[in-house]
Amino acid sequence: SSDGELVFSLQDREGNLRSPQIAWRGMFVAREFNKLVAIEAATGRLRWELGGPRGDYELLGAGAFFLGPPLPWRGQLFALTDDGIDLRLVVLDPREGKLLWTQTLAPCDPIWSSMARDTGLSPTVVGECIVCPTGAGSVIAVDPVRRELRWQHAYRESFDRVPMRRFDFHPPNAPFETSWRQSVLVAARDRVLVAPPDAAELLCLDARDGQLLWKQPRDEGLFLAGVTEDSAVLVVTANEVRALRLADGKPAWPRPVSIAPVAGHGVLSDGVLHLPLITGEVVSIEIRSGRVLARTTVTIKELLGNLIAADGRLVSQSASHVAAFPQLREHQQAIADALQKNADNPRALEEQARMNLHLGRRERGLADLRRVLALRPTAEAKQLMAGLLLDEVRLGESTDLDATIRELETLLDDPKQRLLFARLRAASSQRRGELLAAARELLKLADAWEPSNELEIVSGPTASRQDRWIAAELLELHSTMSDEDRRTLDDEIATRLRTALEGSGAARLRDFLALFAWSPAASPARRALIDRLDARKQRHELESLLLAEGGGFSAARLARQWLSLGQLELARPLIEDLATRFAEERCLDDKTGRDWATRWREEFADQWTQRWPTSAAGKLKAEVVSNSEPMNQWHHFGWSAPPDAFHENWELWRDSIGRAVVARDSFGREQWRSKIPFEGYSSPNVMGLSATWHARWLVLNLGERFLVLDTLPPTPPKPEGGEKSEGDEKPDKNSVPEPRLMWQHVLFDRRLEPQVTPLPTRLRNPIPGSPDRFAMQDSSNRLLGRVAFIGHDVICHQAGHRLIASALATGEPLWTFDGLPLGCELSGDERCVVATTADGRELFVLSTLDGRLLRRAEFGSAARLATFGRNVLTWSDSELRLFDAATNADLLREQFPMGTLPCVSQGDSVALLEPTGRFT
Repeated sequence: SSDGELVFSLQDREGNLRSPQIAWRGMFVAREFNKLVAIEAATGRLRWELGGPRGDYELLGAGAFFLGPPLPWRGQLFALTDDGIDLRLVVLDPREGKLLWTQTLAPCDPIWSSMARDTGLSPTVVGECIVCPTGAGSVIAVDPVRRELRWQHAYRESFDRVPMRRFDFHPPNAPFETSWRQSVLVAARDRVLVAPPDAAELLCLDARDGQLLWKQPRDEGLFLAGVTEDSAVLVVTANEVRALRLADGKPAWPRPVSIAPVAGHGVLSDGVLHLPLITGEVVSIEIRSGRVLARTTVTIKELLGNLIAADGRLVSQSASHVAAFPQLREHQQAIADALQKNADNPRALEEQARMNLHLGRRERGLADLRRVLALRPTAEAKQLMAGLLLDEVRLGESTDLDATIRELETLLDDPKQRLLFARLRAASSQRRGELLAAARELLKLADAWEPSNELEIVSGPTASRQDRWIAAELLELHSTMSDEDRRTLDDEIATRLRTALEGSGAARLRDFLALFAWSPAASPARRALIDRLDARKQRHELESLLLAEGGGFSAARLARQWLSLGQLELARPLIEDLATRFAEERCLDDKTGRDWATRWREEFADQWTQRWPTSAAGKLKAEVVSNSEPMNQWHHFGWSAPPDAFHENWELWRDSIGRAVVARDSFGREQWRSKIPFEGYSSPNVMGLSATWHARWLVLNLGERFLVLDTLPPTPPKPEGGEKSEGDEKPDKNSVPEPRLMWQHVLFDRRLEPQVTPLPTRLRNPIPGSPDRFAMQDSSNRLLGRVAFIGHDVICHQAGHRLIASALATGEPLWTFDGLPLGCELSGDERCVVATTADGRELFVLSTLDGRLLRRAEFGSAARLATFGRNVLTWSDSELRLFDAATNADLLREQFPMGTLPCVSQGDSVALLEPTGRFT
């Protein structure tokens, strides 16, 4: 900060572990200190300094930590300090650095204050008061004339200075990424806006008495960009800018503005917010309407950081550079000189258009761009013009919509803009109630789609692959349109299926299923693709399609595939289904399910009736082990979800150092043994690790990462001497396959930290008598992510606050959603993903297709017992309820006597013990 003559800065931040004041609540907290330095702005010479370490030659204020740059006001300097005991407002003489007076604000809380020290806490002038953020759960206003407290607002509970007993403290689960990046108070009229570093909320207080007027959740907010003349509060988040009304905190724009992640703070000038982005662009947003005016690319993107504007010049400070850009008047003069020489200079006209747009002169900018396109259309000019017109359509501000659409059709060369245009046209038709017309717009986009793994931002928190978004939009329209329109849409999709069936390749069918796997035409497409796949080279895709298709055909085909690999235990449930559910159905090669079941039972009769293994002599073998030999103990892997039908009653075991895994089937026989295929991994933790199984695929959650394993051996090569049926291949009873690592991902946010150390933590169960659950957290008590199979070909996992859906076979991302609380439990099916918070109080329902948020709800007084797919089981006092998380429709609701204790089994059953002793 500066008073115009001196520049005040914080320097020399250090820690001191040898200080005698570091013991706090039975923990050791490093004491930190820094210096406040005054430098002459004209010469750069040091005028004075305060703070630093304690010692023989200590400075004034030694041992204190200055929480942020001081506030120069009326010839005095106001700063916030933390001396390890109290938080204080100190008032200094800016000329000499002398202490004038101090005011104690709050007791020090080392854990919370250590989280707030990186956010820069500085006081703010509001009227005749100095308002101080403490980072300790309160905001305090001080009267500098009377030198007394004017008011205080507490927004969270404070901790007692002395605990009840040693170590009686749980560190707050409020990591840096869940807090505001900057906590500068903003004064607007008679109100104070507070973005506290120790709370995930935005508070609006009455400047006169500190009363809370309204509050809003942070929702990934990073910092406040300012308050506009129209009384709109601008909040910049990780991937969007939103505006709130100062009066009540409600949205001021129709929808937030989606942006790339910011590279620093921006500048608010003349009704336009200029923000630096990590893509090397400066985006200009009209704050009145939330419309993007322009995007200007900086040649060297490393120059972009925090922006300030001074004397018509824009200055940027990044982590490595300070850069000044040309003054506005110099740029304007250069453009005017170029246009004076040639009034039709396309390059000068384009620069003038960009300048006008940055200054908020939209109509002038549009006119200049139209001249450029008439003279010499460039790709950059067409893309800029298309973006402006798309914003007009999106915000409903076009005076002549038909003319705007006709103009857009001549400009759209960029694939992302074409996608946005199709989305807008479809949304416009949908708003008018023309659902079939909206679906046809999406079908045009589907016809032009080319396979790509690139994720595109669909809305603020969601980025999705284009085909997944198209499929989700079509599904939503298909479910809400009339029966007649639905039949018409099905016919048009069937026409595209007939085109996909032409030829003998598999590519067209894959593309069709990527877009229309939700439709009635998906089943014939899957069967056709199954017939065209090579069972040996494309086994993952084949088995995933068979599981999705279901029915007798899939059961027979999948059983034959697994029997050829010697996996009788996996095939056993399928053979049982063929003998019962599909006994009369023509399943494969014109044979019924009963025919295939009888054949395979006879063929594998020696293994079919085998039971628990016994020793040959029928006696136990005793062995003496020396006390000096280390014994390797084995621990059971917990299931993060009930095992599928193919692995019912199977068990996974790991050794005491966490390097080996053993799988045993329902008869206790060892099916395979393997080392964990991850170099450098060794975890002595017994609790908190988990696994989940889906057909041949196994997911091991190791705390800070998860592994996806293929547990079946490679398909044997085709015999040279002629074709042989898979069912005729006799498996080797003695072969023991070893799982193969397919891919892996971490369960924390690598954007914030390169690695973590996983530690188990106990999650208390609110229902008396029910067992507690275990999860994994890092050394800062932040919960690590979970992982789950969703449907037959998707795996969802959480990394930080981001939920990521990946393709089962490859691990390629399908979509991402930002904004989940840490450590959510995951489940779902082909249509919905259900994320439940670790405390069991809230759930999020997202689309499995593209990750859009479908529903968000709180449980209220009910406690969640379990989640099965998309169905949630809860218990409240004496009521057991099972409901669909997507629709909130009840599937089961039953009352029981007060005092009944519920408990969920490992499978899909719930047991209830009533006070009378009745067991249900």
